[in-house]
Amino acid sequence: MEFPILIKMIIFVCVVLIIQFIKLITGIGPIELVKQLGESFLLYLAKKAGKKRIKNKEKFSIMSRKEKLKDRSYKLYSFINEILLDVGWRNKGITVEGFNMFINVIVGIITIFSYIWLKNLFYTAMVSLVIYVLIYAIVFLLSRIHHTKRKIALMDAEDFLCSSMSQGIVQAIEENYRMMDKIIQPIFEDFVRSIYDRNVDVYTAIDTLNEKCGEQFDDFCEKAKIYERERRPGMEDVFQYNIAKNAFVRELDRECAKTFNAMNKNFLMSIGVILGFIFYNMLAYADIRHFYLSGAGKALLVFYFMVVSIAFIYIQYIQFKPFKYGK
Repeated sequence: MEFPILIKMIIFVCVVLIIQFIKLITGIGPIELVKQLGESFLLYLAKKAGKKRIKNKEKFSIMSRKEKLKDRSYKLYSFINEILLDVGWRNKGITVEGFNMFINVIVGIITIFSYIWLKNLFYTAMVSLVIYVLIYAIVFLLSRIHHTKRKIALMDAEDFLCSSMSQGIVQAIEENYRMMDKIIQPIFEDFVRSIYDRNVDVYTAIDTLNEKCGEQFDDFCEKAKIYERERRPGMEDVFQYNIAKNAFVRELDRECAKTFNAMNKNFLMSIGVILGFIFYNMLAYADIRHFYLSGAGKALLVFYFMVVSIAFIYIQYIQFKPFKYGK
């Protein structure tokens, strides 16, 4: 019997004995034990994300709008929150902190497998960093599919409200929310219920509305709070600017959508052709296949991956600017 085979048999026997020992001590099978450990780990992550959310909420609540626009942590938080709102995950209870925690876990798992395959710490670190940013870029690309529809619905809702602010935001929403798009209607219906059924003060309700609607409603909600605090005859005219701004943003979006859709399509098609060519050569020619499975070949594949990923991330970064609602 060859020595390596003997070593593998010894390792297999040791693993079986360890599993039986764990079962004897805990009284449960290995699968159930792994399941319980997984549930405990997820519970720990949820608690950690919850604490982080409370900390962020306290930090951002004392910031003025100008401070928020300058603060990098708030900009990143707001950007990810917009993505979650567009995809629809935010309304399902997925918070920014929970999403970030999930991404960290996924990248951690990918890092382990990358190191096992590459056997090089530097390459693994570079790949992990690129993958971390790449995941956000991919989710951002997916969110843009839903972004336009939601954005149009929010601008239409803002136009309705800005035309009816003479008696305040509560009455404006109460009179108009039934005419709003169904994808955002529950947000405004909940605003009305929070005022009348849960006795929430109007300023807290406006902040909650702003969080659920995202950056599209930042300016409107800021003006609404000032209007509720200092209401005077004729002051509602300040909201007419929002209607004019929305008309400009709609036109800007139409122009950007055509360009960005073509950009994404051309990029993905180009990558598909390149990958198809590489895989074809690997399958057709044994020498090329052996090269790509060698150390130098793996380094070249990592280089290909990083170039493509950075190009994709940069393209999404370019598209991120108009994504910020014309700001």
